[in-house]
Amino acid sequence: MNVLVIDDNMDILEAFQAKLKKMKKRGELDYYLCDESNVDEIEAVLEHLPWAPDLILLDIMIPLTGEGDKEARGGLILLARIKKGRYAKIPRDTRIVLISAIFDVDKVTQEYKSMIYSSLPKPFGIPQVTRLINDVSKKLRE
Repeated sequence: MNVLVIDDNMDILEAFQAKLKKMKKRGELDYYLCDESNVDEIEAVLEHLPWAPDLILLDIMIPLTGEGDKEARGGLILLARIKKGRYAKIPRDTRIVLISAIFDVDKVTQEYKSMIYSSLPKPFGIPQVTRLINDVSKKLRE
């Protein structure tokens, strides 16, 4: 299984990396951490992924440009573009989990329910991430 994590927060990416690295060593998955800081930079990465992701963990609060608009919900723009098939390496039916510390993540999740697999509110624990990855992996094998 291929996992793509998109977040502009290095602390979050490091937490993901610690778990994903262990899972990769066991041969359970491959992963890519996208640490670009805005939608423009992330899109450049999405155009050149080494493989098609099976699961994307996508932060909602990503600035649109290098200007650093911290209130921007660039992750939702990326979600819509992924589901419209904008990126050649990402199938439109890729499972996407929205991650965010915004207070209304449940409301956002409801608005985008048909487009996402699940949501993961920050702060979250590594056991939650592990369960989520294992759940998706199991569904892919079915």
